[in-house]
Amino acid sequence: MKKEKILIALLSIAAIGAVAYTIRDVTAPSLEEVSRAKAEQISWEDARSIIMNGEAKLVVQSHNLDVRIAHEDGTVYIAKEPEIDDVFQVLERCGAPCDATAVATE
Repeated sequence: MKKEKILIALLSIAAIGAVAYTIRDVTAPSLEEVSRAKAEQISWEDARSIIMNGEAKLVVQSHNLDVRIAHEDGTVYIAKEPEIDDVFQVLERCGAPCDATAVATE
């Protein structure tokens, strides 16, 4: 009986994870959509805040230090990072809130 309850609990957790993964994939914007979208200019400080709060669905870094952020509400933002790869340091510091954030570099 105890083994059955554990198995049911594990299957339930797996099912919830699969549903959450599917929902995230359906709602996540594509790299092409974010690259082509009209973006709202924001400061690097505001960009860092959005990322650190776990509100970014996708973060895209360009060669020219532009960082495009697809916000969870659908808005696309653009900011200049001070130095190349600063955005990756922000994402690393973010930790768990950024686990579902997709990242791309051009």
